[in-house]
Amino acid sequence: MKAKSPELCYTCHMDIRAQFARPFHHRLNEGLIQCNDRHSPHGTFRPKQLRTNASGDEVCYKCHSEKQGPFVYQHEAKVEGCVVCHSPHGSTNQRMLNQNQVNRNTGPDVRGGTITDITRIRMVRTRICMHREISTPT
Repeated sequence: MKAKSPELCYTCHMDIRAQFARPFHHRLNEGLIQCNDRHSPHGTFRPKQLRTNASGDEVCYKCHSEKQGPFVYQHEAKVEGCVVCHSPHGSTNQRMLNQNQVNRNTGPDVRGGTITDITRIRMVRTRICMHREISTPT
């Protein structure tokens, strides 16, 4: 081969190289993962040449198995897929979120509420768990 991964991939995917240069990123440049761990260089019928199911989550669960569940309060990404909120390559956010402040996003949620409502409910649940008190969202 002309070059090794990721340098070979970066010759065409310069925008992806920039994402991996962000402060919080998967450790591709450090050699802990390779592009072809997640993507097929020879093509697939899946979006982004992913080696996974249609939502792309199975790729994430190879390393992030603790996010697969089951949970009492299911993580919303389980419904729509991890990349709805998280950047798969790199982010300026410590949790690799697509937006720095998700609470400001008040778009509709699949359950009919808004993301702000869900965040408020989570905050109340956290207070209940931490302080063993019963409270209701405002």
